[in-house]
Amino acid sequence: MRDIERIDYLLELLGDIWKDHQDARFNQLIYLLHSKYIDINGGIGRVESDDGINMPMTGYDLFNVADDKFISFLEDIKKSGF
Repeated sequence: MRDIERIDYLLELLGDIWKDHQDARFNQLIYLLHSKYIDINGGIGRVESDDGINMPMTGYDLFNVADDKFISFLEDIKKSGF
């Protein structure tokens, strides 16, 4: 069973980061965090597709990223920023 304490800690980190970027909307912040995580991890999780009229779209799939890895990433972001 996973440590339940990780939830509060992860949310605390997210809150601290969001307070440092108060003008960001929540989903904008999440999108930027996903993008940054993928950039520093070699593009793993980036999903690209074409909408059929040559308009590329990029999304992020972090479904399989372990909480402890994402927490470590958030700790780094909190310390050094984007």
